[in-house]
Amino acid sequence: MIRSTDLKSYIKLFLSLVTDYVFFVCADSVSSETAFLEDYVLGMGDTLEMSCDLEDHSEPVVWFKDGAGLVPNNRTRLSQRLLRIINVSHEDSGVYSCRLALSNTLLSNYTIRVTGERNKASFNL
Repeated sequence: MIRSTDLKSYIKLFLSLVTDYVFFVCADSVSSETAFLEDYVLGMGDTLEMSCDLEDHSEPVVWFKDGAGLVPNNRTRLSQRLLRIINVSHEDSGVYSCRLALSNTLLSNYTIRVTGERNKASFNL
């Protein structure tokens, strides 16, 4: 049997958890409105190009995959406004974002999923 004091404690805990969840969802929704999350599916071996649009072309941008900063390698090319990945593989699946380097403002957001099938075209996003 639950005492009324215990019930009040459970209700307070529940309301606290619900409030935290609603705040998290609303905060995420706000950021999604400023930079829409775009979903794309590519095949193994395709070339992916993503652009980062911003009004002030002098401000530097930074590219991220799954929250970690991207660095160029033999398949990944980074420029001020463009991220290009050649010969994509399953490891390239994830959430990519472009942010202003100084303020960390989110500009573009992409979800990329790489399937086992190779498509015949490159994807310019």
